[in-house]
Amino acid sequence: MYYFRLYSTVILLLLSCTHSWAAITVTDSAGQQVVLQQPAQRIISLSSHLTENIYALGAQHLLIGRIGFNDYPPEAETLPTVGDFTQLDLEKIIQLQPDLILAWHSGSPKKQLEKLQQLGFKVYFSEPQTFAGLINELNQLGQLTGTQTAAQLISHNLTKQINSLAQQYSHLRPVSIFYQVESRPLMTLNKDHLINEAIELCGGVNVFAQLPALVPVLNHEALIKANPEIIFAGVPPEKTNTWQQEWYKFKYLQAVEKKQLFSLPASIISRPTPRFIQATQQMCTLIDQVRNLEPTQI
Repeated sequence: MYYFRLYSTVILLLLSCTHSWAAITVTDSAGQQVVLQQPAQRIISLSSHLTENIYALGAQHLLIGRIGFNDYPPEAETLPTVGDFTQLDLEKIIQLQPDLILAWHSGSPKKQLEKLQQLGFKVYFSEPQTFAGLINELNQLGQLTGTQTAAQLISHNLTKQINSLAQQYSHLRPVSIFYQVESRPLMTLNKDHLINEAIELCGGVNVFAQLPALVPVLNHEALIKANPEIIFAGVPPEKTNTWQQEWYKFKYLQAVEKKQLFSLPASIISRPTPRFIQATQQMCTLIDQVRNLEPTQI
């Protein structure tokens, strides 16, 4: 019995040591490897979507800081702020001593993040451009925070919803779409953005998908030539019924003529989170309504 106990104790110690030595390694959207010796315990989030994803995984107790304008879930607003999209408070970040910083690859201050990396801080860059990329990132965040089970469950549910929408809509008549990011200057998205994949999932065609820039700046002549059937815009609640007014002078656009200018909730459609599928479902429903109308001849 003594030998059995001793043997069991040794095995448990070995397993414990093996677990403590097993590093967590993921490759982020910037193509860099992020290595942690154990799941993060002190996390700073530098993007609204990353904060939301940490909450979705049930790892919000690990958050010690965030940038301004993290409005979902509402309790995220109580976290200490460490700057905004244009400027970080490096002194405060260093004082907080995070063991992981989550950053938006195309939207966080790169030079300041490089400085933090030079000081030894671990930075994970996020920029999921497809549904597969979003699911992969959720699983990576699950690894980095020790919430793999929650990440796998969320990923499984997202995959089911994505497949269901694809089966329902992707094979139907294509509908031409213009997605408005900003009106002044007029900006849209190309094929390398997650919103483009949502459009395609719904059987839509992004009329500016092939432009080289991720967020192209356009003139109205290009849009008139493309003449989309639908204009979508991600807008906050207070602008849901007002942003369309700028388009009324372009009555020769079929989207304007047929009043097919549709609002999507900005806080959902603009963030790669599990809630993104809700905006995609809304988009699919609106596209299908237009699909079932007689299309204007171009």
